[in-house]
Amino acid sequence: MSFFPKIRLRKEVEEYLRSAYHNSELLATLGEEEAEQKFLRLQNHLSHPPAFTTVRVNTRLISVENAKQLLSEEIHKIRRGMLLPNMEDITSISAVICRRSLKQHPVQVIVGAQCGNAVLRGAHVYSAGILSASKWMKVGDEVSVYSDVEARCKRGATEFDGTKVFVGNGISELSRSEIFCSNSPIKGKGIRMTEPVYLSPSFDNVLPGYIFLQGEVIAMDKIANKVEKVKQKASVLKLNSIQAFCYNSTKAVTPDSGDSQGPGPPFPPESFDRVLLDAPCSGMGQRPNMSCALSLKELTSYQPLQRKLFSTDPRIGGDGLMGAGLSPDQLKLLQRFDPSLAELHDFDINDGTLEDQDRTLLANTDTIGFFIAKFVKQG
Repeated sequence: MSFFPKIRLRKEVEEYLRSAYHNSELLATLGEEEAEQKFLRLQNHLSHPPAFTTVRVNTRLISVENAKQLLSEEIHKIRRGMLLPNMEDITSISAVICRRSLKQHPVQVIVGAQCGNAVLRGAHVYSAGILSASKWMKVGDEVSVYSDVEARCKRGATEFDGTKVFVGNGISELSRSEIFCSNSPIKGKGIRMTEPVYLSPSFDNVLPGYIFLQGEVIAMDKIANKVEKVKQKASVLKLNSIQAFCYNSTKAVTPDSGDSQGPGPPFPPESFDRVLLDAPCSGMGQRPNMSCALSLKELTSYQPLQRKLFSTDPRIGGDGLMGAGLSPDQLKLLQRFDPSLAELHDFDINDGTLEDQDRTLLANTDTIGFFIAKFVKQG
């Protein structure tokens, strides 16, 4: 049963996505009414948070069982935790509870849509995400938090009558004047969430130093700010195994080993035993997502770059290649983009072996919607 409204999309984008559910093959199998219902179910699914939170554990420092115990002590209500098959350092925890009858307080705080999404994934509200607050809000007040899903709320407003979605209650750690009337930008936590509508696990300070990476990692991105954030995060987490470079990944491989300059890019062919390609994507599948402002031009602009990156990574990598950030349609295009790169082993999502529901929502364990595929290079 849906608790939040369906994801808001631009009309051109909605029609483009709807056309995928109204192709001749599906219409012949399901009929127009059922095909439309499946599209509506997907839109509602995207606006709700996933039931599972997944954490990768640094097993050199702590066992998965001990990490799970620490999380269990932090989370009040856990249904179950399970190891993912063939991934013994990853634990998945189901601890999402929807609370439909929370009391709403007279002191209201309006946050941006992205901030509201983060709250539904277990985050607190930080000052940068607050758009509006009741004029009498002070430190220690019980407040109700709402998400501005249409991006209509003006920063600093004392009231907001537009479309908003209730995401939970919390305690104010900053007053209204501190948030909006300070001479310099205020950083840090603005609202400590005590009663989110969706009780998702929050891992603040629970597993310090125990999660994320093992082994040596070379990271590349052509946007300098992103690279700097990776370096800062690695420093905070004391991860000495990460080297980050500001570089265009489509040019990361050089046919001449003499062109390689020290530890950084470009790299000779087959420099790495594994490559993780996190290709730019629309991010529409990241749940919850109540509003997506992408235009159709923006939505369809990712595929050319994904293909360029997909052409580079098999050459720079050795035996293994993993790709992320690809929609099912994009993945199918890439799989057929160069058949020599990847061999499909007796599987196609249109081969009739999947149940109808599984074909529509392949991630049937209700996870965040992140898709990853592994390709093994032949020869």
